[in-house]
Amino acid sequence: MLRRYWLAGVLAVVSCPAWSQPPDQVPVTASGMLERMDRNGDGRIDYEEYRNSLLRRFGHADRDDDGVLKGNEVPKNMVVVGESRQASGDVRFDDYTDALRPVFDRFDANRDGILEPVEIESYARARAGMKEEGR
Repeated sequence: MLRRYWLAGVLAVVSCPAWSQPPDQVPVTASGMLERMDRNGDGRIDYEEYRNSLLRRFGHADRDDDGVLKGNEVPKNMVVVGESRQASGDVRFDDYTDALRPVFDRFDANRDGILEPVEIESYARARAGMKEEGR
């Protein structure tokens, strides 16, 4: 029984267009973020959905699995990366996870623990701005 649910989850991830592209090639849009993060399909992103999505991205980017993103492993235009980058340019897992809640809270304007569509749009604009700046 558990195996059937696991397979269904794998098929859902594989069939999702946003998950079939490398993270840096997915367009920075509110709808794209919603597609990647909104696991329960309610049109909003709660903190756990946000956190889990970004932890998956870290894991995907950390190609040598050493807990540190360095060089070309460091994703571009991620607000959390911008907040957790060391002077060397590296991003350590602990610093990355420490930055998750403050970044989420910055965009959660009404402080209800959920990013509503307008808040997701604000987050997407911040990411798109970083992309244009080349960060």
